[in-house]
Amino acid sequence: MNAPQGTVFESRGFCPVCEGPTTFRATSETPMPPKFQAHWFRGALRCQACQSGPRSRAITHVLNRLRPHWRGLVIHESSPGGPGLSPKLRRQCPGYLVSQYSPDLAPGEVTSQGWRNENLEDQTFDDASFDVVLTQDVFEHLFHPGRAAAEIARTLRPGGIYLMTVPIMNPFGTTVRRASLSPDGEVVHHLEESYHGNPVGDGRSLVTVDWSYQIGPYLSAASGIPFTVLVIDDMSMGIRDPYNAVVVGHKAALPDLGEDLEGLRR
Repeated sequence: MNAPQGTVFESRGFCPVCEGPTTFRATSETPMPPKFQAHWFRGALRCQACQSGPRSRAITHVLNRLRPHWRGLVIHESSPGGPGLSPKLRRQCPGYLVSQYSPDLAPGEVTSQGWRNENLEDQTFDDASFDVVLTQDVFEHLFHPGRAAAEIARTLRPGGIYLMTVPIMNPFGTTVRRASLSPDGEVVHHLEESYHGNPVGDGRSLVTVDWSYQIGPYLSAASGIPFTVLVIDDMSMGIRDPYNAVVVGHKAALPDLGEDLEGLRR
């Protein structure tokens, strides 16, 4: 519906976060042409009960399907999101651990706010520490996403899963590096600088990669565990976002057939 005062969209459905019937609503101060509604929904389509957005509902739906017993598991979330899944995990999962990263703090240090200081690319956790690892829109900000994927795979227990959301900017195109680090640690910008919000530091997080669907095979090669890219569009759950995907990595418990699998990959 377009009106001179702006745009209001409402839809009834089931919220995977609230786990109950709800109204999904998006509002805009200016008229929103229908062809832009899916882009608008990304930040504006909120569950009126829990205020979750499409990204959070999508990753919650996948977690509920793949690990319905998640409340009894050990879960690590790096850089937790806003309303939606992260507060629910904090309330309902005793084994939920949160990390952020600040270069000004010691690796592994636990802050007064209760989060642990961890560089996702070089973590201090022991091997096989977690049943589930989660990140929401983090991998577009990493300088070394392959290292982070390998570290996450290391910290997963056999049978564990990694779930991430990430903006897919060039779905069927090529993944593009926006910024990298020089050998002396200086940031090199290959494209115009772009930033997202950040709950720590100066409130800004540099975008380093514009991902395509190539993210699946890239992370598989870097980590040694298979990754699958899931694209979910389901307005019955208020999930509509042209950029986001849920990427799933599974560290399967493998049978011992007497072969050196690590050696085969060298």
